[in-house]
Amino acid sequence: MKHEMASQKMQTHAAEVAFNGALTYSRYGNQTGIQEIDGIVYEWSFEGVGICVFYKNGENHEELCV
Repeated sequence: MKHEMASQKMQTHAAEVAFNGALTYSRYGNQTGIQEIDGIVYEWSFEGVGICVFYKNGENHEELCV
């Protein structure tokens, strides 16, 4: 249960990073960026029609694309 809550928290942070990445893209034209939240590094990149966020969850590499 605790692991699942931590995983959901990371997914929420990834969504926040995607939102911030979209703002950065629309304001400054940057197509990639990095943001750290609670010691986790989230990397985002603009992928044509959306933004993908990549981060490490333990040993697993996760991806959220919106």
